[in-house]
Amino acid sequence: MLELLLFLAGMQIIIMLLATGYRYIDLWYRIGEYWPGITARLITLIVLDAAVFYFLDSPYLNAFFWGQISYLIFHVAIFWVVRIGFWLLETARR
Repeated sequence: MLELLLFLAGMQIIIMLLATGYRYIDLWYRIGEYWPGITARLITLIVLDAAVFYFLDSPYLNAFFWGQISYLIFHVAIFWVVRIGFWLLETARR
């Protein structure tokens, strides 16, 4: 049960890390006002992630790690599937 919770916690932390990284892009037009807060959140999440990796034992660390890796693979795969889908729709229209 603890492994499942750590797997889900790993997914949640990688989601928050990705979302924080995307905030730089989303708020680029006003980055001068928002970069300190975004950077502080990003550093906090990285330190939290590193602390979890440092303090967890092997079976629990594997669950946390695979939670992060599986969501990252899912995120990248969905990005490319959607891009290829849009490309196919555009080429079919021509």
